[in-house]
Amino acid sequence: MKKRSIALILLVLMICSLLAGCMKNAEAVNFAGDIDLGEDGVITKDVFSQLRDSGEIASICGKSGEISYKWTVPGTEVTNPQDLCMAVAITEKTDGSVEITLKSDKSFGFLPTLSVTLKNKWDAISASVYDADGKKLCAASVTGGDKTTLSFKISADVFSYVIRADEVEPTPEPSNTANLSDGSRTEKDKYGTDPVPAGKPEPVEPDKSNVDTTKKLHCTISIDCATILNNLSDLDPAKLDVLPTDGVVLGAVTVEFSEGESVFDVLQRVCRENNIHLEATFTPGYNSAYVEGIHNLYEFDCGELSGWMYSVNGWFPNYGCSRYALQDGDVIRWRYTCDLGADVGGSMVA
Repeated sequence: MKKRSIALILLVLMICSLLAGCMKNAEAVNFAGDIDLGEDGVITKDVFSQLRDSGEIASICGKSGEISYKWTVPGTEVTNPQDLCMAVAITEKTDGSVEITLKSDKSFGFLPTLSVTLKNKWDAISASVYDADGKKLCAASVTGGDKTTLSFKISADVFSYVIRADEVEPTPEPSNTANLSDGSRTEKDKYGTDPVPAGKPEPVEPDKSNVDTTKKLHCTISIDCATILNNLSDLDPAKLDVLPTDGVVLGAVTVEFSEGESVFDVLQRVCRENNIHLEATFTPGYNSAYVEGIHNLYEFDCGELSGWMYSVNGWFPNYGCSRYALQDGDVIRWRYTCDLGADVGGSMVA
């Protein structure tokens, strides 16, 4: 009986030793920070298992020459953990396009978002992603200041991609109804608005705008929060579930509006028609609505310098969206910034 007891104790000690060894090999991973790819570019099955069990979002970073890239991988999408090579080869072509080749020899089993930060600024506000045969797969968001970051969600069983800047339609000539600045004003107006640059529309006060519902015009609007993908460590963890994996809340759509309507009028209508959450408050001091949150993403959710900004035809107005009277053909972009606008090509206006 004593021999059996000793044998049982030795067996238990051996099992515990083996388990301890396994735990040592599978060290806990902190998904709050970036995970750097090693020389082989492989992320192990153990890491993916932990990511799946945690349900968090991982940022996996690597470099292809001088070009850096980042994978955004939601743990909720990892269903079959396996060792994966996540290294990427990236080439900027002379025609301005960007070629991307995944070095993995097998499908990931999930569809993460890939963000590529180029060496220089890309002269484009939107881009499209194609496969090696030239078939368009999806849109790529374009963010960044001195260096452009392109983000897109990869497609199943596609290992080679080409990103090209979209052709930009000429900025429409202001209509006769546009009240353009001549650059002569040097003082702030009564709402604290700095002088508007020459050639840009002066603000139109909401209570003085004349909406003519018989005159139908068209504009393009899009909403994105792609900058958050590059700042996940700053994001409120409670907002991970509402973050689009590709950073796109609403792809560019052309909509109808009535002459005299504002940027805010169109934003409200588009969000309502597309079931997109929107929260805004009217601020008398600025005589305009202030957009606090879109798609349940609010100011300060991704750092103290974060919030929503808008641009029209590439210009970020220095006044509120209720005071910008739209013209036919205008292109509106609502963008989430994590750096007072520096990461989206603008600057935050009080």
